[in-house]
Amino acid sequence: MSKVVAFVINGIGDHLMALPAMRGLMRLFPELTVVATEQAAQPVFGGLACRRLIGVKARLNRGYHFDPGRLAREIGRCDLFISLVPWHSAEVSRLLRGLGSPRTVGFSDTYAVPVPWWPSAHTCDRVFRIVQWFRPQWRIASFAAPLPADDVSGQIADGFLRHAAGGRKVLAFHNETLLHKRWPKRLLHSALVQFLARRSDFVALDLARVLVPMAGDDVPADPRWLRLPGTGSLELAFALVARSDLFLGADSCMLHAADLQRVAGVGLFGPAPADPVGCREMGFRFARHRHLHHAEGLAAVRPPSVVRSLLALAPSANQPPWHLAGIDPPVPA
Repeated sequence: MSKVVAFVINGIGDHLMALPAMRGLMRLFPELTVVATEQAAQPVFGGLACRRLIGVKARLNRGYHFDPGRLAREIGRCDLFISLVPWHSAEVSRLLRGLGSPRTVGFSDTYAVPVPWWPSAHTCDRVFRIVQWFRPQWRIASFAAPLPADDVSGQIADGFLRHAAGGRKVLAFHNETLLHKRWPKRLLHSALVQFLARRSDFVALDLARVLVPMAGDDVPADPRWLRLPGTGSLELAFALVARSDLFLGADSCMLHAADLQRVAGVGLFGPAPADPVGCREMGFRFARHRHLHHAEGLAAVRPPSVVRSLLALAPSANQPPWHLAGIDPPVPA
């Protein structure tokens, strides 16, 4: 039997945007071996019934770097290598030689089957083009289900929200990303204060896994300001996103998690031309949303416009919170 390897060493958000494509490859190749970045492998792909999931220690320094010899030994024999990332490097070339030069498919002319990196498309759709090379008639919507459930993290999230949120709805927010992608914290703080003043039925949940004070020395001593509990694992953050009613965030992995979970949200993006490439390629794809951006940078995005967008997307006051509703989020047709 042929051994097929899917390679996706990249950022956490890129793993999430590759999830529909990975599901498609799983249907094509039930014995698939998945190679992913160590910190994202289990949280994103752990629920897939792949033959083997290999988490790789990779460092980011002008590209992703890993030990190709060690990875080749861990993978073993390989007949078909499928790359789901838009980059290629000398280390990937060494990995392929270590695997015995298998047949290859990927987004580069260095692969035997070079799949075009679809211009002006969302990254989810671009990556899914790999699947469509094998099955042109398949559509991404059939594979864009929410993240696989993690039972332990789900139970922790349920208990935390019962205690901390009670019967209130949850506005999850996330601003923990690369510095140039962050919304200035004073503006974020102002927007959240204004939103909570307008919607007393909400709490605000900070999904940051490394605590960064919101404004001044700390956030207000208000029971409606919540922080990611415990160790702040990625699995727990994903579980809390899935139970949220609304999302606000910069271009980060949690925006993509909210999108897959069908949590309506506002995405904040920085400098962009009239046709916002960042939003189009890296913003929401499946959930109801609004993207806000400004050609002068994120600091020019003002809190009132963010609050108006959140209010427009927020569920009505008499609608039960997701974490108490007992229903699953919708999946597109």
